Amino acid sequence: MALQFSELEHVYDKLAVTLDGIDDSERDLFLAKLVLALAYKAGSIEDVLESIEKCSRGINPAK
Repeated sequence: MALQFSELEHVYDKLAVTLDGIDDSERDLFLAKLVLALAYKAGSIEDVLESIEKCSRGINPAK
């Protein structure tokens, strides 16, 4: 069940506001916790792993 575009905009806005309110040193931890919480709700490991792969495209690797 995919979200409507307007719902995705709402999620983006909430995420942006939340990230702005979190100390830089805690953002990675927050994002990791968020991904794990959403992965738990997704219920399909294939969907989760596919999403991780898609989101990592175009991101520069660690040096």
